[in-house]
Amino acid sequence: MIKILSVLLVPLLIFSFAAYGSEKNISRGSGEESKESNLDIAGYEVVFVGYPVWATDVPQAVLPFLNEYDLSGKTVIPFCTHDGYGAGHSYQTIADASHAAVSLDGIAIEAKDVPGT
Repeated sequence: MIKILSVLLVPLLIFSFAAYGSEKNISRGSGEESKESNLDIAGYEVVFVGYPVWATDVPQAVLPFLNEYDLSGKTVIPFCTHDGYGAGHSYQTIADASHAAVSLDGIAIEAKDVPGT
């Protein structure tokens, strides 16, 4: 896994994005700028995108990644954690932002079901 950091220092992981912070981070605006990365995803046919749901959607720090990389010929499968409201609009946001050839409905896992949380 390759670690991607946003300019606001929200740590992210490819295949398993993990954004840390509170609901206040959402108000920082849409489209946080990501730090440059030399990530090469050309050899992957399937990309799993994992994230915590914030305000019924994808954390803003994930969107620059989806916009930066060409996922048009790939299958994107989202997975997320949430606090009881499910995936919200996040699967559609992932599909729209990624421009993937195929964007599947993923799996939403309630935070209380994740060991150690």
